[in-house]
Amino acid sequence: MNIRDVIILSNFYFQFLAASLFENQDAENENELNSPSALLNPEDYTVLASSHEGASCPQCGESFESYFDEEREEWRLKNAKLDDCDGDMKLYHPNCYEVRAA
Repeated sequence: MNIRDVIILSNFYFQFLAASLFENQDAENENELNSPSALLNPEDYTVLASSHEGASCPQCGESFESYFDEEREEWRLKNAKLDDCDGDMKLYHPNCYEVRAA
């Protein structure tokens, strides 16, 4: 085996390692994207706070955190999803709502 063969084999080996690494990384990224917590970003779910002051999630019992939205100039609840269940408006955490609906 001469130096040229070693270089060719080395290049082939490194290309194989890089391809395997990227395949594993793509699979990990796909798993992260398909997990329920990744699909339901709490920042995407907010509700006007004034009509739901002191509300808690009927699924887990935890209260909702309020914050002042500078753009809208209003108080809102973080990580809250409004559901019209049988004509009764209820607030859920998005993840709790998904568990309840499943």
